Amino acid sequence: MFDGLLENMKEQEAALHKKMQEVVIIENKEGVTIEGNANLDISNILIEDDLLQLSKKEELTDLLVACYTAWKEKA
Repeated sequence: MFDGLLENMKEQEAALHKKMQEVVIIENKEGVTIEGNANLDISNILIEDDLLQLSKKEELTDLLVACYTAWKEKA
């Protein structure tokens, strides 16, 4: 009895995982863009050139954290 129920739950979990891979999530914060899926798999991080200056290192770090946090909330 429980074997069938457990197997059904595993199938449903696998199907949900597959669907979540197909959900694309994109978040942008002031020149930092994170792309990924609902399984929290990041596929790309884009950073605008002007943020790659050594003098903007702290700003870039803050933007990366903010963008990732917002992206993860969407996921």
